[in-house]
Amino acid sequence: MRLIVLGASAAYAGPDEACSGYLISHLHPDHFLDIYPLHNYYLLNSTIPDFSLRVLAPSKASELLDCILSDDYRKKFINIFRFEDINGKIEYRFGNLKLQFCKVNHLEPTYAVAIIGKKKLVYSSDTGYCEDLVEFARGADVFICEATLKEVHAGAPVNHLTAKQAAIIAKKAEVKKLFLTHMWPGYDREVSLKEAKEVFDGEIIMSGENKAYEI
Repeated sequence: MRLIVLGASAAYAGPDEACSGYLISHLHPDHFLDIYPLHNYYLLNSTIPDFSLRVLAPSKASELLDCILSDDYRKKFINIFRFEDINGKIEYRFGNLKLQFCKVNHLEPTYAVAIIGKKKLVYSSDTGYCEDLVEFARGADVFICEATLKEVHAGAPVNHLTAKQAAIIAKKAEVKKLFLTHMWPGYDREVSLKEAKEVFDGEIIMSGENKAYEI
């Protein structure tokens, strides 16, 4: 299994950065806007595939994403992308991999996702602290967890985690490696790393754009 980090920034991208993205996410614009350039690539700079691309997404994702398109582009959009609703009960299989989802504490609906093959990778998506995520990440070889805030901002009225809270989840879930992602642009990432290391004794990696990791 190979993990490729498309971006690791929260809300907006800072210099030489990109918004948090792993082709696995939720319905906030900083996580899905790249689908429009992908649509344009197939439409304008590539041979349109003779199949639709399968997109596993929260309910009503297609209506949200195509609402800004003209009628003509909307028809082309839904011809290229085939949306399927996800929930916490359905398990998907792709060759030797299976995908599972768990609803987390953020915009409704937002799901964490587990990709399970010979190894187990879990991505928190955006979330506040929730015990369901602890159980969902249990025993993961890799846990990619949002760490939007510094500890000085703990308790802010937003459903996001600090790096220390991400580390607490990782420790409780007994994961092997913790990747911190979705960090606020301009924050000193070394501070976030230090705060996480106060809790989690395993390996901690700061997610970086365009880096690839063998799992």
